[in-house]
Amino acid sequence: MHIISVNIGPRGTLQRGDKTEPSGFDKRPVDGAVHVGTLGIAEDTVVDTRFHGGPQRALLIYPAKHHDAWRQEGWDLPPGGFGENLTVDGVDENDARIGDVLVNGDLVLQVSQPRQPCWKIDARWETKGLTKRAMQTGRNGWYVRVLAEGQVQAGDTFELRERGDERFTVQAVHDAMVGRKDLDPYVRRSLANYEPLNPEWREALA
Repeated sequence: MHIISVNIGPRGTLQRGDKTEPSGFDKRPVDGAVHVGTLGIAEDTVVDTRFHGGPQRALLIYPAKHHDAWRQEGWDLPPGGFGENLTVDGVDENDARIGDVLVNGDLVLQVSQPRQPCWKIDARWETKGLTKRAMQTGRNGWYVRVLAEGQVQAGDTFELRERGDERFTVQAVHDAMVGRKDLDPYVRRSLANYEPLNPEWREALA
């Protein structure tokens, strides 16, 4: 997994109907190395901690090739444009598995859950249909937890140290959770007991 850019954002606001809500969604690429702790990048802002941030969602990862696909569909989203912390090459939702362990120097990450897109995507780009299209295409990205703190910068490459269960790709788990695909009851029970998956998702499955 090659890092195309590292992206962070300040505390800002997004418009939701007639309401203005605080948000850290507007991520922009930064130069040089940043420190990644168990709660993510220290300089980054997470406002809505119900669905973002915390030890189970320390970083959001997004494939760079998706930005190319969005541009072909008329949405020009730069790196960081989907709210991601790491824009990456070499892997997507059909390759990454829940439980994959990735290493770059001292930094060790583990894939913890798929990303479920929300209203903030449309609000950030002042458009309609982008969030819905992300759900349709599966171009959503995924979250990781931090097993060991370290640094990361654009140009780094993460090596795969451990592989998750082949049944539980990011895409397969996302489809199961949003009802796009019925899981065999045995597989669903297995996923509900699969320790690398975010405990909140395991509880929902159970």
